[in-house]
Amino acid sequence: MKKALVILIILTLLFGGCQTKREVKESNTFHKLIPNFQYFQMIDRNNGWAIGENMGENKVFITNDGGTTWVTALTSAIGDIREWFFMDSDHAWILYSNETLYKTEDRGKNWDADEVPFGMGKLFFINSGGEYQGWALKEYGPASGNVPVDVYKLINNKWTLIHEGELPNSTSASPNPLPYEGEKKSFVFLTDVKTGFITVERCEPGKSSLYMTTDGRYTWNKKIIPLLSRFDEEYISVYSLNILLNLLIVKSFGQYLHLMM
Repeated sequence: MKKALVILIILTLLFGGCQTKREVKESNTFHKLIPNFQYFQMIDRNNGWAIGENMGENKVFITNDGGTTWVTALTSAIGDIREWFFMDSDHAWILYSNETLYKTEDRGKNWDADEVPFGMGKLFFINSGGEYQGWALKEYGPASGNVPVDVYKLINNKWTLIHEGELPNSTSASPNPLPYEGEKKSFVFLTDVKTGFITVERCEPGKSSLYMTTDGRYTWNKKIIPLLSRFDEEYISVYSLNILLNLLIVKSFGQYLHLMM
């Protein structure tokens, strides 16, 4: 199994477990069905979210009993689910392929839908001083392993383009732009809402890189990590963590990583 170098920044996520058998509850009826989960995230021991397929539809599921049962929180009737972000037990964002972003603040009981200028990419939100800050890494689709991206920020409840990445044969990129080359694997922001990180995985082994902004995503600079030069065929990923505020660098060999506090 491929070795990985995982960079963990600020602490988030997951304490809880999943069980192999799950029930799905829809319209107050339990069905003896096992959803085909594409992704799931436990917020704590009992509460969690999941993206999966059930009865031919992409759906959002939620659990409050540690994964024993899963309730349908949002059913896709407008397109494919392309991206999601689960902040806590109440707040979640779901991006659809028709450039519609759904948001809930009450555990999926109610959803607000907004048209957005992107239909694929990565989302990131933080709660800074009681205000929700949001960013989107708009992707234009892979081309020979390269994924050009632009950066949008949620400003006054409107998604605004704040950074244009590189495109082939284009001179319209922002200063210190995100590169055209490579796949943008992950990104996070710190609670100061100015410092952010994006990882880029290139086609060549050992050519992964880390880009950093200190002005809220307007300009990006490549960061040199001497440690990476010691590893061949490695990639790096950035995860948001919400307990430890120190930077941890952990070498993983493809096994599950457990952090015990």
